[in-house]
Amino acid sequence: MHLMPRIAMTLAVRGLVAATAPANATPYTFTTIDVPDANFTQAFGINNLGQIVGDYRLPGNSVDRGYLLSGGSYTKLDTLHPGLSSANAINNSGQIVGEQGSHGFVLDGASYATFDVPGSTFTQPLGINDSGMIVGNSSNGAFLLSGGMYTSLSVPNSIFTQANEINNLGQIVGYYIADGLFHGFLLTAGSYVGIDVPGSTFSRAYGINDSGEIVGDYVDVDGRRKGFFFSGGSYTTIDPPGSIFTIADDINGLGKIVGEYADGGGVSHGFLATPVSAVPEPSTLTLLGVGVIGLSIIRRRRARLTALIKHIVV
Repeated sequence: MHLMPRIAMTLAVRGLVAATAPANATPYTFTTIDVPDANFTQAFGINNLGQIVGDYRLPGNSVDRGYLLSGGSYTKLDTLHPGLSSANAINNSGQIVGEQGSHGFVLDGASYATFDVPGSTFTQPLGINDSGMIVGNSSNGAFLLSGGMYTSLSVPNSIFTQANEINNLGQIVGYYIADGLFHGFLLTAGSYVGIDVPGSTFSRAYGINDSGEIVGDYVDVDGRRKGFFFSGGSYTTIDPPGSIFTIADDINGLGKIVGEYADGGGVSHGFLATPVSAVPEPSTLTLLGVGVIGLSIIRRRRARLTALIKHIVV
C-alpha cells in the first residue's frame, strides 16, 4: 500500500464535553467471547453485521493471534496468513485491519496486504471505515491514511496522541497525554474535543459509530477500570458481571458494544454487550468532565507503545 508524505495536523482543541456522571446501572445483556482452546481472548471491533474481530492466546504461548467471529463460528486468521497477530477493526464490507509483526495489514476477502508508515519501525492500524480510511499509530505517532495520503494526528499541547477509530463521517476518536494525564478525544470538523468521564482518574475513547456514540474506558474514584458509553451528553458505565476491569473497544450502528474484561481469576475474556429496551435514567449530577490519570495500565494490543509513552512522560 503506497503512503504519500506525511502532513502534520495540529488543530485547536475545543472545550471538554459537559456531561452527566456515569449511570450506575448498565442496560445491556452481556455475552462472553472466548476463542476455543484459548486461555486469553479480547474483542476489538464489531461491524453492523455483528462480525467481531480481536485477538487470542493459546496456553503456554505468549504470541497474540487474530480471529474473526462471524455467524457463530470462529476463524483463526493466522491459519490463513501465518504470522498474523492482532485483528483490530472490521468495517461493514468485512475488511479487517491489524498487525503482522511490526507491519500493518489489510485483509479484504482473499486479498491480503501489509503496509508500513514511511520511516516508522512499526505500524499499528486500529480503525477502518467503509471508505477504507484507516487510523492508527506508528513509531512516528498517530496517523490517518486516506486516498493514499498519510496525515499525522496530534492533539495540541499533548506529548502523545493515539487514534483508535474512524466512522463513516470521518470522525476520529482516541486519547492523548497532557500534563501527565490521559484524556479521550473526538476529532470532528477539524477540531479536537476532550472526552473525560466525570469523576474519573483517566479516560480514553476507543470506538465511535455513525451516530456519534462513543465507547472507551475510565478509572473510577475507587481505582476500578470500567468501560463507558457516551451519547447525548450522558455517560453510562459498561461493566460485565464478575469483572475486575473492563474496556469497551467498539460500537456498531445498532448500539452493540464489544470489549474485554478480566474475571476474578485475572483471565481475560472478550464480551458483547447488547442494549435492552428499558434504559434507566442517568444520574442527575451534571458537571464538566475532567480526567485525572496515571500511567499504570496500557492495554495489551497497545503494548508496543508502552515503552514509548513511558519514555516521553518520565
